[in-house]
Amino acid sequence: MNKYVCGELLYNDEIYYFNFKKEDETVFLQPKKMSAIEEDFLIGFKNKTTSKNKGNLEGETSSGHYICFINIKLAYFGRGCYLAFVPAYIIGKNNSINPLQKCDEITKMCFSGECLDKFYFPKKIVKENDSFKEQSLKLEIDFKNSINEVFKVGKDIHTYFIRWNMPISSDINNVLNVKTNLKVEFTNSIETSKLIDKFLEIEKFFCFLNNRKKIKFESIIFSKEVPVNFKDILKDKVCDNTKNVTVDFELFISNPENEKIDLSKDLNCINMNDIKDNYARLFKNAIKVDFIKEYFPINKEEDSYVTNIKFIQAASAFESEFNKNFPNFKSAINKDYRKVKNDMISYLRKKGKNSKFNKQKKYCDYFLNIVKNIDGTLEERILFAFKKYSDITEQRKMRMVNSYKINEPKNSLLAKTFAIRRNKISHGEIGDGFTDLEVISYVLVQICIYCITFEGSGFSSDKIKIMIDKNF
Repeated sequence: MNKYVCGELLYNDEIYYFNFKKEDETVFLQPKKMSAIEEDFLIGFKNKTTSKNKGNLEGETSSGHYICFINIKLAYFGRGCYLAFVPAYIIGKNNSINPLQKCDEITKMCFSGECLDKFYFPKKIVKENDSFKEQSLKLEIDFKNSINEVFKVGKDIHTYFIRWNMPISSDINNVLNVKTNLKVEFTNSIETSKLIDKFLEIEKFFCFLNNRKKIKFESIIFSKEVPVNFKDILKDKVCDNTKNVTVDFELFISNPENEKIDLSKDLNCINMNDIKDNYARLFKNAIKVDFIKEYFPINKEEDSYVTNIKFIQAASAFESEFNKNFPNFKSAINKDYRKVKNDMISYLRKKGKNSKFNKQKKYCDYFLNIVKNIDGTLEERILFAFKKYSDITEQRKMRMVNSYKINEPKNSLLAKTFAIRRNKISHGEIGDGFTDLEVISYVLVQICIYCITFEGSGFSSDKIKIMIDKNF
């Protein structure tokens, strides 16, 4: 694979040569005519520093392929040259269509990778006989097991399907390739600026299913249909024949910190059969902007320890999911709490409505919003969740208690321990060391976040328990 991609692009109405270095994921822009060194010291660096906003840069490679550098911010390098880190880029896979096709008006995208193979096991289409009985091994493709799974998610259509082929390879042991693909089709064509958002939705969903902060796909292909004229010569007569041709573009995502992204090697993971009945609902809940995944581990190693940052992020994620699904849990179980809260809401509404001063109305609205959204402390919410999902959390708690060789703590103590630790971290009063009880409470809160999200997506407690056991 080439380490560099070269070509031309247009920036500020001027043609630049570019050199993209894949190894450190940076692109270097050089004008056709470089400026003198003296200009940099006189006016260059003053007028051509770092670009203010991030944006996309489109161009053509030296091999005639379309390329688009996504969301980059150029820094002035000197003599009219610029340098930028490339978070992601799109490159065309077709170079024989004139004019050069841009990555716009995309109608579908297709994913493949380890997370999809684990989710929708591709080997199930391979059928084998009993070689011990028949003295030979026979492999067949069982088309009954290759039926596509199709889901409508909003205006998009998600289709899971399996591809297979006999590889042409120097590896004599490689007999058959099977691979799961996810195709996402759009009702309306998508512009370049929206494609990354669509990719991030799919990534976030599989991050949730695998309890990982990032997911690495083997390939991400965008496609569109382009009408092309073909000239057929029949009996010395030329006629125009227009046909639609599929043009593909591949998305590459950079990993600036060279993080080791992995998935659990356990094949007993959340799969299609677990979630297919509520697929669309779970997908929508997992990709919401306010669904927090920052505390997810990046890999197996990071999953083995807790940090203050992960602890505070998990607390935020728990409160976010809890508020969505149990907005009035305290008011529902405590009539005195409900009465006081409703009285305060009524007072603030009346006070704001009758006030003659705009500032007082503003403050009434401010406090009204706070009171409406307060329904129990973090400690009370965690204890409520521990009790509600006790048939799921208790087994995991006992494993940790036995591992740490401590007496079994009450749920009330664990809830209090978590809340105290969260508050101390928020006020900068604590170091990185964690007690056994803090670690146990952290793991159980993680489990409760998943439980709340699954329940909010329509899954039964029995199904939730099966999926939690797979991830934890």
